[in-house]
Amino acid sequence: IPSTMSELGVPIKYIEEDQSSVSADVLGGGKITYGSSVGTVTICGTSKGSNAVLTAGHCVTEGTAYKYNGSTLGTGYYSCYKTEQFYDYGVIKVTGSGQTMTNKVYNNANYTTITSTKSVSSSLVGTTVCKYGASRGFATGTVDKVNAVVSYTSGVTLYGMSRVTFNSDSPNKGYKGDSGSPVYAGHVLYGIYSGDNADTSTGSDATFYWFSPINGVGSD
Repeated sequence: IPSTMSELGVPIKYIEEDQSSVSADVLGGGKITYGSSVGTVTICGTSKGSNAVLTAGHCVTEGTAYKYNGSTLGTGYYSCYKTEQFYDYGVIKVTGSGQTMTNKVYNNANYTTITSTKSVSSSLVGTTVCKYGASRGFATGTVDKVNAVVSYTSGVTLYGMSRVTFNSDSPNKGYKGDSGSPVYAGHVLYGIYSGDNADTSTGSDATFYWFSPINGVGSD
C-alpha cells in the first residue's frame, strides 16, 4: 500500500496504521475552524516528523491557529493555492493534546478506513465517490470531469482539477465549510474538496464541486 501522496516533495505522508477503536477525540474528517471560517480535515499524516493534517490549501494560512471540533488543533504550515497553479491543498501541524491520529474519515454512519490513495485519470469519469464535509456531512456524486482548469471568484485559477456532480438522491450535498472534505470510494482516497457552486446569497446547496487530486499532494 503506498503511504505517500505523490513525488512532488511537499511534506505530507498519510497515516497507514488501522486503530482497533476510535473515540470522540479521533482526527477523522471533522470540522476545523480558524477565526470565523470553517473547513474540514481531509486525512491525518506526518510532516517533517510531526503530526499533521491535510485540508484544502485555501483554508490554510501559515502561522494561523486552528481548532478541531472546538479544541486546539495546531498551526498552519503550508498552503498550495495560488493563481495559475496546479491543485489546492494545505498542511496544518498538530500541536493539540489528547487527539488520536488515524487513517479514518467519516461516512454516513460512522467511520471509513482509508487504506490507499489512487491517482485521478480519465478512467475515473463515471465513478461514484463519497465526501464528508463539516457543513453538509455525507453525500455521494459522480465524477464527470478530470484534469480541468477552474477559475474561482477569488481570482485564483487552478489546473488539474476534477469535478463531481452530486447524485439527485443524496439528501445532503455541499456548501461552504465542506472545503477539505475527503473525496473517496470504498477505502481509496482520491482527493480534497476544493470549491463548489453553492449560492450563499440564498443558502442553496451546491449541485457540483471541484476536488484537488490526491496524487498532486507531496510527501515528506
